[in-house]
Amino acid sequence: FETTLGPTLTADAPSVPVPTGPSAEPFVGADLIGQLDVLSNQQLGSLRYGVVRLDNQGRVRFLHEYDGELGAIDPIAAEGQAFFREMVPSAYSRIFYGRFKEGQREGRVNAAFPYTITDTPQPTNLVVQVCRPSDASDTWIFLKRS
Repeated sequence: FETTLGPTLTADAPSVPVPTGPSAEPFVGADLIGQLDVLSNQQLGSLRYGVVRLDNQGRVRFLHEYDGELGAIDPIAAEGQAFFREMVPSAYSRIFYGRFKEGQREGRVNAAFPYTITDTPQPTNLVVQVCRPSDASDTWIFLKRS
């Protein structure tokens, strides 16, 4: 997989800041973020927006699409896949993947931003919230159509 993303997205340059780019109002509150590790998959699946749980390698541990935000991906087939490289390559950017890496580097992140996914039949405009609570082992991505 070739990339022109530069050094800010590599493990070799953790001290390089990630460009923040545009921002949006977070739509997932601190109360829910504080409960993420104890919610069941059924509870997560009842949320009215998309939810993706990623391990430290960016592999999917859980996926729920509320409104086909990613193009109706099969949640069972998604488990274990590399989210940024295999499933949604258009998210492998400084703004989106960079926030994921920021959460790993800093040990926490909660950033919301507008983003257009182009891996779907029609480009999908979303508000994305990338969240990694302090001391968490996983990163959460929340997706809502804008």
